[in-house]
Amino acid sequence: MKNLLTLLCIVCACIGFISCGCHDENISYQVFTRFDSKCSNYQGSYCSFIQDYTTGTAAALEGKLVIGYDKSADTCIIFTNGIPNHNVNDETNKFANTPAPVYRCFTITNSPTAAPGTPTPLGTNRYNAILLNGAIVDLIADGCCDEAKGGDIQAGCADPSASWRLDPMNEKAGFTKDKHNAHCQNDGTYHYHGPPIGVYKYPSTKVSPVIGFAADGFPIHGPYFEDNKGVIREARSSYRKAPPPRPSDGGVCPVGTERDGKYIQDYVYVAGFGDLDECNGMVFKGQYYYFVTHDYPYIMKCFMGTPNPTFDHSP
Repeated sequence: MKNLLTLLCIVCACIGFISCGCHDENISYQVFTRFDSKCSNYQGSYCSFIQDYTTGTAAALEGKLVIGYDKSADTCIIFTNGIPNHNVNDETNKFANTPAPVYRCFTITNSPTAAPGTPTPLGTNRYNAILLNGAIVDLIADGCCDEAKGGDIQAGCADPSASWRLDPMNEKAGFTKDKHNAHCQNDGTYHYHGPPIGVYKYPSTKVSPVIGFAADGFPIHGPYFEDNKGVIREARSSYRKAPPPRPSDGGVCPVGTERDGKYIQDYVYVAGFGDLDECNGMVFKGQYYYFVTHDYPYIMKCFMGTPNPTFDHSP
């Protein structure tokens, strides 16, 4: 009965009839500890009560997250208002936009499989993942070096083919982010561009938990795992900075020649350089996970499976 009520709550909320309340669990300021790799094991209704410091004075925000499971389709339905379970904008440089509840529904498969052919690249046309605190992962920025506009711009590069795209995690890119490596879009959507510090323990001497699910259904693992020698350590990305200089056609882009990580094209994948594959994932204890890394690409670089269209950007 609980599962049926949860699913009904999601369906009603997604079509705007009701707003699900905090029926089950208050996850405010919680660090996650569970290792379940299937989204169906997280069914329930969750809430959080946090503070937004955008104006410099604490303002209350309430997060809402409901996870249901449709057994007939073997899919999870996730309803969220996008507010995380930790304080936001808790740094001295304030967001350009104010965080606000933005209600969305996502659907992901409970039994993900690798898609045939090459992995699907990330882009500016879809969200990458939903975390178990209700907040969105949206790693690819809308900023790039634009010849027509004379150099770097922080927005306006929605074209997925735009080269020399800025990495918001690099200080030289000039993006504002809080302690959790996140900020807000124009509509108030809070989203992560890097390691979502606050939902897992860091640093740690223990294996990290599952913290969310990518749009293709594969789970996202925190940074720590136990390697084949029995050592618990951080997973290592297989991306490294390419040798300088940056190639140029004689125009203004890119700005400078040093491969300093300002642009995501400063990095190249080198198979075997670290623990993880080109999508920043690996098989751990028989299950494929994307791993959080505290260097590029931070959470994931591509989709190993097929992303669900509910993650596509839409009004």
